[in-house]
Amino acid sequence: MRSSSGRFVVTGTNSIESVYISRWADKTTSKIEDMLNIKMPFRHRLVRIAISTTTGEKKGQKPPSWVTVSQGILGNRFEQGLVIYNYDNKKRDLALCHLLMNGYVRSWDFKKWPLAGIQDDTPSYSLYQVPLWLSCGIKENIMPKDRESNSNDVVVRWMDGTLPPLSSVIVPQSRFNYAQKTPDEALCGVFVSWLLSVPKSRVLFGDIFSRLADGKEVSLDWLAQKIPGCGSRTKMSEAWDWWLNGEKRRIYKPGTTSLAAIKDLQSELLIYPTNFGISRNSGLPKVVMLSELVNLRNEEWVKKAAASKSISVKLTAAGRGKDFIAVADLYCDFFDLLTGKGSKKELKVALAIAETARKSLIARYQAEKSGK
Repeated sequence: MRSSSGRFVVTGTNSIESVYISRWADKTTSKIEDMLNIKMPFRHRLVRIAISTTTGEKKGQKPPSWVTVSQGILGNRFEQGLVIYNYDNKKRDLALCHLLMNGYVRSWDFKKWPLAGIQDDTPSYSLYQVPLWLSCGIKENIMPKDRESNSNDVVVRWMDGTLPPLSSVIVPQSRFNYAQKTPDEALCGVFVSWLLSVPKSRVLFGDIFSRLADGKEVSLDWLAQKIPGCGSRTKMSEAWDWWLNGEKRRIYKPGTTSLAAIKDLQSELLIYPTNFGISRNSGLPKVVMLSELVNLRNEEWVKKAAASKSISVKLTAAGRGKDFIAVADLYCDFFDLLTGKGSKKELKVALAIAETARKSLIARYQAEKSGK
Protein backbone atom coordinates (compact mmCIF):
# COMPACT_ATOMS: atom_id res chain seq x y z
CA MET A 1 0.00 0.00 0.00
CA ARG A 2 1.07 3.60 -0.59
CA SER A 3 1.11 6.11 2.22
CA SER A 4 -1.40 8.97 2.04
CA SER A 5 1.32 11.30 0.73
CA GLY A 6 2.25 8.80 -1.96
CA ARG A 7 5.88 9.00 -0.89
CA PHE A 8 6.18 5.54 0.64
CA VAL A 9 5.24 2.01 -0.38
CA VAL A 10 4.60 -0.19 2.66
CA THR A 11 4.31 -3.97 2.51
CA GLY A 12 3.32 -6.37 5.26
CA THR A 13 0.81 -9.10 6.04
CA ASN A 14 -0.89 -7.12 8.81
CA SER A 15 -2.92 -4.27 7.32
CA ILE A 16 -3.22 -2.43 10.66
CA GLU A 17 0.56 -2.41 11.09
CA SER A 18 1.01 -1.29 7.49
CA VAL A 19 -1.35 1.67 7.99
CA TYR A 20 0.41 2.55 11.24
CA ILE A 21 3.87 2.48 9.61
CA SER A 22 2.73 4.46 6.56
CA ARG A 23 1.33 7.20 8.80
CA TRP A 24 4.49 7.15 10.91
CA ALA A 25 6.66 7.58 7.80
CA ASP A 26 4.55 10.48 6.52
CA LYS A 27 4.48 12.22 9.92
CA THR A 28 8.21 11.77 10.43
CA THR A 29 8.92 13.28 7.01
CA SER A 30 6.63 16.26 7.66
CA LYS A 31 8.20 16.94 11.05
CA ILE A 32 11.71 16.88 9.58
CA GLU A 33 10.63 19.22 6.79
CA ASP A 34 9.14 21.63 9.34
CA MET A 35 12.21 21.43 11.56
CA LEU A 36 14.70 22.15 8.77
CA ASN A 37 12.36 24.41 6.80
CA ILE A 38 12.82 22.30 3.67
CA LYS A 39 10.71 20.35 1.20
CA MET A 40 11.93 16.87 0.38
CA PRO A 41 11.56 16.10 -3.34
CA PHE A 42 10.66 12.52 -4.25
CA ARG A 43 11.06 12.82 -8.01
CA HIS A 44 12.91 9.81 -9.45
CA ARG A 45 12.85 8.33 -5.97
CA LEU A 46 11.01 5.47 -4.28
CA VAL A 47 11.11 4.48 -0.62
CA ARG A 48 9.93 0.96 0.19
CA ILE A 49 9.20 -0.08 3.77
CA ALA A 50 8.68 -3.76 4.52
CA ILE A 51 7.39 -5.12 7.82
CA SER A 52 8.65 -8.63 8.54
CA THR A 53 6.20 -11.00 10.21
CA THR A 54 8.98 -13.12 11.72
CA THR A 55 12.09 -12.42 13.72
CA GLY A 56 14.15 -13.55 10.76
CA GLU A 57 15.60 -16.51 12.65
CA LYS A 58 16.89 -19.33 10.50
CA LYS A 59 18.17 -22.62 11.88
CA GLY A 60 18.51 -21.11 15.32
CA GLN A 61 20.44 -18.10 14.08
CA LYS A 62 19.26 -14.54 14.47
CA PRO A 63 19.68 -12.07 11.61
CA PRO A 64 22.60 -9.62 11.83
CA SER A 65 20.18 -6.76 12.46
CA TRP A 66 16.57 -6.11 13.35
CA VAL A 67 16.35 -3.14 11.00
CA THR A 68 18.02 -3.14 7.61
CA VAL A 69 18.40 -0.31 5.15
CA SER A 70 19.39 -0.33 1.50
CA GLN A 71 19.96 2.21 -1.25
CA GLY A 72 20.73 1.89 -4.89
CA ILE A 73 20.13 3.03 -8.44
CA LEU A 74 17.62 1.01 -10.41
CA GLY A 75 17.37 2.25 -13.98
CA ASN A 76 16.87 5.99 -13.66
CA ARG A 77 15.33 5.80 -10.21
CA PHE A 78 16.90 6.13 -6.78
CA GLU A 79 15.40 3.39 -4.58
CA GLN A 80 15.63 3.17 -0.83
CA GLY A 81 14.50 0.29 1.33
CA LEU A 82 13.76 -0.19 5.00
CA VAL A 83 12.95 -3.60 6.48
CA ILE A 84 11.54 -3.57 10.00
CA TYR A 85 11.55 -6.93 11.77
CA ASN A 86 9.38 -5.60 14.56
CA TYR A 87 7.01 -2.78 13.66
CA ASP A 88 7.52 -0.96 16.99
CA ASN A 89 11.30 -1.31 16.87
CA LYS A 90 13.00 1.73 18.42
CA LYS A 91 15.78 1.80 15.81
CA ARG A 92 13.32 2.34 12.98
CA ASP A 93 13.25 6.10 13.66
CA LEU A 94 16.99 6.50 13.10
CA ALA A 95 16.92 4.18 10.09
CA LEU A 96 14.11 6.11 8.38
CA CYS A 97 15.62 9.50 9.23
CA HIS A 98 18.97 8.39 7.82
CA LEU A 99 17.35 7.24 4.57
CA LEU A 100 15.32 10.44 4.27
CA MET A 101 18.34 12.68 4.79
CA ASN A 102 20.47 10.69 2.34
CA GLY A 103 17.68 10.89 -0.22
CA TYR A 104 17.37 14.62 0.35
CA VAL A 105 21.09 15.17 -0.15
CA ARG A 106 21.03 13.05 -3.31
CA SER A 107 18.25 15.25 -4.66
CA TRP A 108 20.04 18.48 -3.70
CA ASP A 109 21.24 18.75 -7.27
CA PHE A 110 19.79 16.27 -9.74
CA LYS A 111 22.84 16.62 -12.00
CA LYS A 112 24.99 15.16 -9.22
CA TRP A 113 23.05 11.93 -9.13
CA PRO A 114 25.35 9.07 -10.20
CA LEU A 115 22.75 7.57 -12.53
CA ALA A 116 25.24 6.66 -15.23
CA GLY A 117 27.75 3.85 -14.98
CA ILE A 118 26.03 2.01 -12.13
CA GLN A 119 24.65 -1.40 -12.95
CA ASP A 120 20.98 -2.05 -12.24
CA ASP A 121 20.21 -3.87 -8.99
CA THR A 122 23.69 -3.10 -7.65
CA PRO A 123 23.68 -1.17 -4.36
CA SER A 124 26.03 1.80 -4.30
CA TYR A 125 27.22 2.37 -0.75
CA SER A 126 28.81 5.64 -1.85
CA LEU A 127 25.25 6.94 -1.83
CA TYR A 128 25.42 7.07 1.97
CA GLN A 129 26.73 10.60 2.27
CA VAL A 130 25.00 11.93 5.38
CA PRO A 131 26.97 11.28 8.58
CA LEU A 132 25.13 9.31 11.25
CA TRP A 133 25.60 12.06 13.84
CA LEU A 134 23.53 14.42 11.68
CA SER A 135 20.73 11.93 11.00
CA CYS A 136 20.73 10.94 14.67
CA GLY A 137 20.67 14.57 15.81
CA ILE A 138 17.78 15.43 13.51
CA LYS A 139 15.86 12.36 14.67
CA GLU A 140 16.36 13.35 18.32
CA ASN A 141 14.77 16.76 17.66
CA ILE A 142 11.53 15.42 16.17
CA MET A 143 9.75 14.86 19.50
CA PRO A 144 9.62 17.58 22.22
CA LYS A 145 10.01 14.97 24.99
CA ASP A 146 13.27 13.77 23.42
CA ARG A 147 14.60 17.31 23.17
CA GLU A 148 13.83 17.87 26.85
CA SER A 149 15.34 14.60 28.12
CA ASN A 150 18.41 14.98 25.89
CA SER A 151 19.01 18.53 27.10
CA ASN A 152 18.75 17.44 30.72
CA ASP A 153 21.09 14.47 30.15
CA VAL A 154 23.75 16.46 28.28
CA VAL A 155 23.66 19.45 30.65
CA VAL A 156 24.04 17.20 33.70
CA ARG A 157 27.05 15.45 32.14
CA TRP A 158 28.48 18.83 31.13
CA MET A 159 28.12 20.14 34.69
CA ASP A 160 29.70 16.95 36.06
CA GLY A 161 32.61 17.21 33.63
CA THR A 162 31.81 13.84 32.03
CA LEU A 163 30.45 15.03 28.69
CA PRO A 164 32.66 13.70 25.87
CA PRO A 165 34.12 16.20 23.40
CA LEU A 166 32.19 16.92 20.21
CA SER A 167 35.03 15.33 18.25
CA SER A 168 33.95 11.95 19.65
CA VAL A 169 30.63 12.05 17.78
CA ILE A 170 31.13 14.50 14.89
CA VAL A 171 32.79 11.92 12.67
CA PRO A 172 32.24 11.08 8.97
CA GLN A 173 30.72 7.62 9.63
CA SER A 174 27.71 7.37 7.32
CA ARG A 175 26.76 3.69 7.05
CA PHE A 176 23.83 2.54 9.17
CA ASN A 177 24.20 -0.88 10.76
CA TYR A 178 21.83 -1.95 13.48
CA ALA A 179 24.45 -4.20 15.06
CA GLN A 180 27.00 -1.42 15.50
CA LYS A 181 27.02 1.07 18.33
CA THR A 182 25.17 4.23 17.36
CA PRO A 183 26.51 7.67 18.23
CA ASP A 184 25.76 9.33 21.56
CA GLU A 185 22.15 10.09 20.65
CA ALA A 186 21.56 12.69 23.37
CA LEU A 187 24.75 14.59 22.50
CA CYS A 188 23.99 14.45 18.77
CA GLY A 189 20.48 15.70 19.45
CA VAL A 190 21.56 18.64 21.60
CA PHE A 191 24.34 19.59 19.17
CA VAL A 192 21.88 19.69 16.26
CA SER A 193 19.46 21.62 18.49
CA TRP A 194 22.22 24.19 18.98
CA LEU A 195 22.87 24.37 15.23
CA LEU A 196 19.14 24.95 14.70
CA SER A 197 19.23 27.83 17.20
CA VAL A 198 22.10 29.84 15.69
CA PRO A 199 21.35 32.93 13.56
CA LYS A 200 20.58 32.09 9.92
CA SER A 201 20.39 28.37 10.72
CA ARG A 202 18.55 27.73 7.45
CA VAL A 203 21.57 29.06 5.54
CA LEU A 204 23.88 26.94 7.70
CA PHE A 205 21.97 23.72 7.01
CA GLY A 206 21.78 24.61 3.32
CA ASP A 207 25.57 24.85 3.30
CA ILE A 208 25.80 21.53 5.15
CA PHE A 209 23.60 19.68 2.65
CA SER A 210 25.33 21.28 -0.32
CA ARG A 211 28.72 20.20 1.01
CA LEU A 212 27.50 16.65 1.60
CA ALA A 213 26.05 16.55 -1.94
CA ASP A 214 29.56 17.41 -3.18
CA GLY A 215 30.86 14.36 -1.33
CA LYS A 216 32.81 16.41 1.20
CA GLU A 217 33.05 15.92 4.95
CA VAL A 218 31.27 18.20 7.40
CA SER A 219 33.97 18.49 10.06
CA LEU A 220 34.11 20.53 13.24
CA ASP A 221 36.70 22.82 11.67
CA TRP A 222 34.41 23.45 8.70
CA LEU A 223 31.39 24.02 10.96
CA ALA A 224 33.38 26.50 13.05
CA GLN A 225 33.92 28.57 9.92
CA LYS A 226 30.21 28.50 9.08
CA ILE A 227 28.59 29.12 12.47
CA PRO A 228 28.03 32.88 12.94
CA GLY A 229 30.37 34.39 15.51
CA CYS A 230 32.77 31.46 15.67
CA GLY A 231 35.45 31.21 12.98
CA SER A 232 37.66 28.77 14.88
CA ARG A 233 37.36 25.57 16.91
CA THR A 234 38.25 27.49 20.07
CA LYS A 235 35.51 30.08 19.52
CA MET A 236 33.08 27.33 18.60
CA SER A 237 33.86 25.46 21.83
CA GLU A 238 33.28 28.63 23.84
CA ALA A 239 29.96 29.26 22.07
CA TRP A 240 28.91 25.65 22.69
CA ASP A 241 29.69 25.94 26.42
CA TRP A 242 27.86 29.26 26.60
CA TRP A 243 24.79 27.73 25.02
CA LEU A 244 24.87 24.70 27.35
CA ASN A 245 25.12 27.05 30.30
CA GLY A 246 21.91 28.69 29.11
CA GLU A 247 20.25 25.28 28.72
CA LYS A 248 20.59 24.75 32.48
CA ARG A 249 17.67 27.08 33.06
CA ARG A 250 15.67 26.41 29.96
CA ILE A 251 12.18 25.28 30.87
CA TYR A 252 10.60 22.95 28.32
CA LYS A 253 7.49 22.38 30.41
CA PRO A 254 6.52 24.98 33.05
CA GLY A 255 6.00 23.59 36.54
CA THR A 256 8.41 20.67 36.15
CA THR A 257 11.77 19.90 37.72
CA SER A 258 14.82 18.39 36.04
CA LEU A 259 18.06 16.94 37.35
CA ALA A 260 19.92 19.73 35.55
CA ALA A 261 17.84 22.29 37.49
CA ILE A 262 18.63 20.55 40.78
CA LYS A 263 22.34 20.59 39.97
CA ASP A 264 22.08 24.23 38.94
CA LEU A 265 20.56 25.02 42.34
CA GLN A 266 23.37 23.15 44.06
CA SER A 267 25.98 25.13 42.12
CA GLU A 268 24.28 28.36 43.19
CA LEU A 269 24.74 27.32 46.82
CA LEU A 270 28.54 27.45 46.47
CA ILE A 271 30.10 30.73 47.59
CA TYR A 272 33.25 32.04 45.90
CA PRO A 273 34.69 34.83 48.12
CA THR A 274 36.68 36.36 45.25
CA ASN A 275 33.37 37.13 43.52
CA PHE A 276 32.57 39.49 46.39
CA GLY A 277 35.81 41.46 46.59
CA ILE A 278 37.78 39.14 48.89
CA SER A 279 41.46 38.69 48.04
CA ARG A 280 42.81 35.25 47.17
CA ASN A 281 45.32 35.76 50.00
CA SER A 282 42.60 36.27 52.61
CA GLY A 283 43.11 32.81 54.03
CA LEU A 284 39.59 31.73 53.09
CA PRO A 285 39.11 28.61 50.98
CA LYS A 286 38.42 29.03 47.27
CA VAL A 287 34.85 27.82 47.83
CA VAL A 288 32.98 28.51 51.06
CA MET A 289 30.12 26.21 52.02
CA LEU A 290 26.88 27.59 53.44
CA SER A 291 27.57 26.04 56.84
CA GLU A 292 30.81 28.04 57.02
CA LEU A 293 28.93 31.29 56.46
CA VAL A 294 27.27 30.90 59.86
CA ASN A 295 30.53 31.66 61.67
CA LEU A 296 31.33 34.44 59.18
CA ARG A 297 27.87 36.02 59.44
CA ASN A 298 29.11 39.36 60.80
CA GLU A 299 31.46 40.04 57.91
CA GLU A 300 30.20 42.59 55.41
CA TRP A 301 31.09 40.54 52.31
CA VAL A 302 28.97 37.65 53.62
CA LYS A 303 25.89 39.89 53.75
CA LYS A 304 26.55 40.99 50.16
CA ALA A 305 27.00 37.38 49.09
CA ALA A 306 23.78 36.33 50.83
CA ALA A 307 21.77 39.10 49.16
CA SER A 308 23.19 38.16 45.76
CA LYS A 309 22.57 34.45 46.25
CA SER A 310 19.00 35.03 47.38
CA ILE A 311 18.26 36.69 44.04
CA SER A 312 20.05 34.05 41.92
CA VAL A 313 18.34 31.16 43.74
CA LYS A 314 14.93 32.75 43.13
CA LEU A 315 15.78 33.07 39.43
CA THR A 316 16.87 29.42 39.34
CA ALA A 317 13.49 28.37 40.73
CA ALA A 318 11.39 30.55 38.42
CA GLY A 319 8.97 28.43 36.39
CA ARG A 320 9.93 25.17 38.12
CA GLY A 321 7.79 22.73 40.07
CA LYS A 322 6.18 23.63 43.40
CA ASP A 323 8.49 21.31 45.36
CA PHE A 324 11.55 22.89 43.75
CA ILE A 325 10.31 26.42 44.48
CA ALA A 326 9.61 25.43 48.09
CA VAL A 327 13.20 24.23 48.54
CA ALA A 328 14.56 27.40 46.94
CA ASP A 329 12.42 29.52 49.27
CA LEU A 330 13.90 27.74 52.29
CA TYR A 331 17.41 28.62 51.17
CA CYS A 332 16.28 32.19 50.58
CA ASP A 333 15.03 32.25 54.19
CA PHE A 334 18.54 31.30 55.27
CA PHE A 335 20.09 34.02 53.10
CA ASP A 336 17.61 36.58 54.42
CA LEU A 337 18.67 35.75 57.98
CA LEU A 338 22.30 36.26 56.95
CA THR A 339 21.58 39.70 55.51
CA GLY A 340 19.72 40.63 58.69
CA LYS A 341 20.57 39.87 62.27
CA GLY A 342 19.87 36.17 62.46
CA SER A 343 21.46 34.41 65.41
CA LYS A 344 23.84 31.50 65.04
CA LYS A 345 21.15 29.10 66.24
CA GLU A 346 18.52 30.52 63.87
CA LEU A 347 20.90 30.23 60.92
CA LYS A 348 21.81 26.63 61.74
CA VAL A 349 18.16 25.63 62.04
CA ALA A 350 17.17 27.41 58.79
CA LEU A 351 20.05 25.81 56.88
CA ALA A 352 19.29 22.34 58.28
CA ILE A 353 15.65 22.63 57.18
CA ALA A 354 16.68 23.74 53.67
CA GLU A 355 19.29 20.98 53.32
CA THR A 356 16.82 18.31 54.45
CA ALA A 357 14.22 19.56 51.97
CA ARG A 358 16.77 19.56 49.12
CA LYS A 359 17.86 15.98 49.85
CA SER A 360 14.22 14.92 50.02
CA LEU A 361 13.57 16.58 46.64
CA ILE A 362 16.48 14.70 45.05
CA ALA A 363 15.28 11.39 46.54
CA ARG A 364 11.73 11.92 45.22
CA TYR A 365 13.02 12.91 41.78
CA GLN A 366 15.24 9.84 41.53
CA ALA A 367 12.42 7.58 42.73
CA GLU A 368 10.05 8.98 40.10
CA LYS A 369 12.62 8.53 37.34
CA SER A 370 13.34 4.95 38.36
CA GLY A 371 9.61 4.16 38.41
CA LYS A 372 9.46 3.30 42.08
